[in-house]
Amino acid sequence: MLRWLRYQTTGKRDLRLDFIRGYCVFMMVVDHLSGPSLLYFITGNNRYIVSAAEGFVFISGIVMGLVYRPLAERRGFEEVCIRALGRAAQLYLLFVGLTLAMVGLSRGGGGPPAGPQQNTPPGGRRRCRWFGRHAGPPPAAPGGGAPDCPALSISSRTSVRSGPRASAVQ
Repeated sequence: MLRWLRYQTTGKRDLRLDFIRGYCVFMMVVDHLSGPSLLYFITGNNRYIVSAAEGFVFISGIVMGLVYRPLAERRGFEEVCIRALGRAAQLYLLFVGLTLAMVGLSRGGGGPPAGPQQNTPPGGRRRCRWFGRHAGPPPAAPGGGAPDCPALSISSRTSVRSGPRASAVQ
C-alpha cells in the first residue's frame, strides 16, 4: 500500500545518512550566522543538549563503520587504521590549504581584516555576534563588556592597527 514511500537503494551508499549529515551542516551554518533567523524553528537555534556538530560527528562515525567493516573483515584492523589515518591526513591537509587560501584572499582584498573592529555598523548600535541581538551602548561595567554579550569588551572594541589606514578604522 505504501511501497512508494519505501527507500530505494541506488548503490552501496545509503543516501539517508548523507541527508542527515547535510541537514546537520545546514543547522550549523544557520545557527552560526549572526542575527535572528526565520529558520530557527527548523534548527532549534543550538538550544538542545546535543548540537548539530555532535550529530554530524556521530553519523560520520556510523558511516565510517559501515564503509570500513568489510575491509576489516578482509584485511584486518591494521589496514583499516592505515586507511583511516590516510583519510584523516588528507582532510587535514585540505583544511590547512583552504584556511591559508582564505587568509590570503582576505589579506589581498585591500580591506581591513575581519575582526571585532567591524562589529559596529553605521549608526553606533553594536551587534552581538554570540546572541544575534543589539547590545546597545557600552555599559559602565568593569572591563567594559556588555552584560548580555561577552564578545564585546573594551579589548575587542579597540584597534591595534597602525599605519596610514589606522585612523580610518578606529
